[in-house]
Amino acid sequence: MTNSTLAADFKLLLIGRGSIGKKHEQNAQALGAQIVTVDPDPEQKADFHTVEQAMASCGEGHFSHALVASPVQFHYATLLQLLDYGLPAILMEKPLVLPEELDRVRNLSTQLENQSVFVGFNWRFNSSVQHLKEEISRAAIGSVQVAQLWAREWLPRYHGHVVLESGSHILDTARYLLGDMNVTGAHVSQHGMLGDADEAGSFLLKSDTGAHVSVHVNFIHSGSYDYTINVQGRAESVTCQPDRFEPMHLRELEAFFQGNSSVLATLDDGVRNMELLESILAPGNGALAYAR
Repeated sequence: MTNSTLAADFKLLLIGRGSIGKKHEQNAQALGAQIVTVDPDPEQKADFHTVEQAMASCGEGHFSHALVASPVQFHYATLLQLLDYGLPAILMEKPLVLPEELDRVRNLSTQLENQSVFVGFNWRFNSSVQHLKEEISRAAIGSVQVAQLWAREWLPRYHGHVVLESGSHILDTARYLLGDMNVTGAHVSQHGMLGDADEAGSFLLKSDTGAHVSVHVNFIHSGSYDYTINVQGRAESVTCQPDRFEPMHLRELEAFFQGNSSVLATLDDGVRNMELLESILAPGNGALAYAR
């Protein structure tokens, strides 16, 4: 699909012009889409301060797609607003909602009519992750017995919150590769290096196929970024280190515009991801409350 084709067909309402919103905006421009931006912060210099203003100016049937890149505390209300306006395709940045809003969004997918909601888990579009999924799907390594995934980096700008930030991504990657799973144990800790919220977390899970899955994330790794996936099958083991600088956001946005839902995370994927996070952050797991 050419840029000119995208420009003719797709009109994007982009909500949130923070760092990730601007990255999405640049990618949408590269794909040739027409973009209208919304952000309540005057310093972000968006086209409009509210969704209502954008709709009143452009018309409620103007937009073919909407992308929500605002802070997570605004996600649920914005999603309801966009659904009420009849937006046919919506991409929500992760995590889908705040943990305490999970019950309200859990059954939302059953109410959708001619509308599609996706969640921005862009690691699904990494070439190494997709190759590994293909290897697992065709049983090239045999049935999966054990899998280990870890992501370590130095990210003081998040002031902690590693479970919802990095943890949500890597949990989705685990589900994308290995199928659904449940949490059997978790330990989340805060070390006072970055802020007053969780800075490291280790999760133990069991997949529906019986695989033993362990996940570790932390924001206090002062060395180089480290994202590694090791999968041990009955026949052989495979290790990959996905390249974080691949254009995963661009590929995700292109799939979103084209309606290619084979890789995109659905609303149900986002809900299931939040359910895993809820289990991890539950009292008794040594977890800290998500401070805002």
